[in-house]
Parts: sequence; structure tokens; C-alpha cells
Amino acid sequence: MILIGHVDSHRSPVFFSSLGWLVAYAVFLKVVFVVFSAQVILYLLGTVTQWTWIWPTTFVSAACAVMMTIMCFHADHTPFSHGANDNATGAGLVLALGKQLCDAPLEHTRVWLVCSGCEEVQHYGAIDFFRRHKGDLLDPLAVVFESMGCDGPAG
Repeated sequence: MILIGHVDSHRSPVFFSSLGWLVAYAVFLKVVFVVFSAQVILYLLGTVTQWTWIWPTTFVSAACAVMMTIMCFHADHTPFSHGANDNATGAGLVLALGKQLCDAPLEHTRVWLVCSGCEEVQHYGAIDFFRRHKGDLLDPLAVVFESMGCDGPAG
């Protein structure tokens, strides 16, 4: 049996620094989606109708693209947040279960305790674990603890 909890620390861009910034970020993303969708429709309309007034209107989507690029650059160059702020509860649960299993081991069951990183980017930590230990695992059953610290059902 493999018990997995992940611990990731994220970067700290300004748009995650307060509720006001987060609301502004969410609104901006919705506006950008609408603007980019409208651009596709306008381009299709322009190719069919040959209306030349459509092309200058895409300045708005170009401005949104520049702002998104700046936001991504900013986010990629901020420091990582301190500590394990993404699902440290799952990793903590793995460690707590590990302690209980040391005190009362399961019969006929080998238990692996894995606290991996890189869960947000295609589960590279777990992939690395399984790749390295593939030959050591006999009919494995994995239990992954995710979103253990939320208040009520998570969607």
C-alpha cells in the first residue's frame, strides 16, 4: 500500500496577496476570456465580410495579451512562499498514519509513506517515486490524500 500526500510551495505574485487583488485577478481573467473570444468571432466575421474596421478593434485583445504576459512574467519571478502551503495537511496525515502503522503494523502488507512535491505540475513527484520503485512494488494500491484541510465539501 502506498500512502501519498504532497507538499508544494508556490510563488507569491501580488495578485494572490490580498482578497482585493484576488478579486481583481478573477475579474481580469473573465474579461480576457470574453475579449479573446470576441477576437476570434471578429476575425471570422472579417474574413467573410472583408470589413476592415474589425482589424483595429483587436488592439484591445493585444493590450490584454500584453497584460497577461506581464502578469505571467511577474508570477514566474516572485519568491516561493514560506513553508508548505499547498496540502500540507495531506502530508501530515501520511506521517500521522505512518506513526500509527509503526505502533500497529498491518499483517502481510508493506506500506510506503510518500510525501511528494510537484503535484500541481503533472504529479512529477509521484511519477518519479513510481518510476524509481516500480520493481519493488507488488500489486500496489495507492491512497492519495488531497484537499484534506478544507471546511466542508470541496468542489
